[in-house]
Amino acid sequence: MMKCRRLYPWFMTLALIAVASQLTLAEWSPPETLDDLPSLADLPELMTFADGSPVHNAVDWERRRDELKAMIQYYEYGHLPPRPDQVTFEDHTTGPIANCEGTEERLTLVIGSQDQLRMRIAVYKPHTDGKLPVIIREEHALGHIEEVPSILARGYLFVEFAREDLDPDEPDVIGRA
Repeated sequence: MMKCRRLYPWFMTLALIAVASQLTLAEWSPPETLDDLPSLADLPELMTFADGSPVHNAVDWERRRDELKAMIQYYEYGHLPPRPDQVTFEDHTTGPIANCEGTEERLTLVIGSQDQLRMRIAVYKPHTDGKLPVIIREEHALGHIEEVPSILARGYLFVEFAREDLDPDEPDVIGRA
C-alpha cells in the first residue's frame, strides 16, 4: 500500500502529461467527468505540444512547460493563491536534534494580515554555513521523520509542514486554505 501511495503522484503527473499532449490549448477545457479523459495506450511525448507540434528549442520548451503547468495545476494541485500582504511567525522554538548534527526549529507561520492562515512548520538544519538545497515535505504531524539524520548528513535543509493546518484529512471538511 505504501509503495502505491508514493507512486501515485508520479502516475497522476504522467496521466496529466498524457492529457496535455492530446489536447490543444485553444480547444482545452476541463472535462465534465473523469470518464471524459482520453484513454492512451502509451506515454505521451513530453517534447510535443498539445496541438501535436514538436518542441524545437528553449523558447518552445518554456511554452510547453507553461502548457503542462496549466493542466497540472487544474487537475492535481490547484492554482496558487495571490501573494499574501505579509508573512510573520509565532511560537518559535529551537533545539538540538537527538543523535544528529543539526538543529530543529518549530514555528507557526501567520500568513496574511486580514484573514490569517496559520501553518505549523519544522525546519531541520545541519550544522553548516552558507546556502543549502532544501527539501520540503508535507506531513500529518511534525517531528516524526526517520530520514532527518541522513538528509542533514548529506547537507540538505529539510522543512516539513502540517498539511492538516491547511486542509484537514476528514470527509466533508474544507480547510482554510
